[in-house]
Amino acid sequence: MKDQTTNSCNYRAVIAAVAHRAFEFRRQKYKHLNKHGYLRMSLYSKFSNYYELIFPFKTQTYSFLSSYLTGDNSRILDIGCGTGHYIGRFAEQGHFSTGVDIDKSMIEYATNSYPQAAFLNLDMLNIHSVNESFNLIYSIGNVVSYLSQNQSLKFLNSVYNALAQGGVWIFQTVNWDNILKNQEYVFPVIYRQNRDIKFSRRYNKISEHKINFQTALEYDNQKVFEDSHTLYPVKENDNKIFHRNIGFKFLAHYGDFNRNPYDLKSSPASIFVYQK
Repeated sequence: MKDQTTNSCNYRAVIAAVAHRAFEFRRQKYKHLNKHGYLRMSLYSKFSNYYELIFPFKTQTYSFLSSYLTGDNSRILDIGCGTGHYIGRFAEQGHFSTGVDIDKSMIEYATNSYPQAAFLNLDMLNIHSVNESFNLIYSIGNVVSYLSQNQSLKFLNSVYNALAQGGVWIFQTVNWDNILKNQEYVFPVIYRQNRDIKFSRRYNKISEHKINFQTALEYDNQKVFEDSHTLYPVKENDNKIFHRNIGFKFLAHYGDFNRNPYDLKSSPASIFVYQK
């Protein structure tokens, strides 16, 4: 048993070394993309040092995503990867893993933390620039809600074109159908480190077309940043229509990463799974 375990570890080490060399080649290949291709820096420029504390790695999320892989050495793209802990874990498992994010500081953090993965400072509207074919593409954490309807259609076409035949596309947003019933929506405050860190979020000026998203981070009662952005809600039925018109095959719709069925009135999230 010991020999088998050792051989398995050696095999994984060889795979990791080969994967790392491949990712270094790809990082150099796409180096030019870090000089252009994103529209603006996000509020998370000031947030990267706190991101892992506020939004830690969750095993249930990773298990959900990995359940849609059909084999070893899959090609995976994480859109809006943040500090890279999900795509970084895929890279550690031997998959060819690429993460993109609009924020340079997030990408720098991810690159230093997960050297086996390839990371690009890239706006999601420009993922066609990656020019690769993927078995799994995902975007979690409400990232796609930063896109207007016209941008969203362009983006979804790029996702479809970037998928290998039979590849899977997964994205998560908040439950817009439920939130749109409110004039204002306040998220529960996230506290970390014995309440020394406080992260607040709220939606106001809620309409069917756009929403104002306000955030604030405090550390030891001192404000680190506060910011606001425009989000563009898309209801369940509209999402299905957009994807169907592009050619996606609908696979599932969940209300959380535990695979509870989506419920318009009570689900905290909206998680779609499509296939090319």
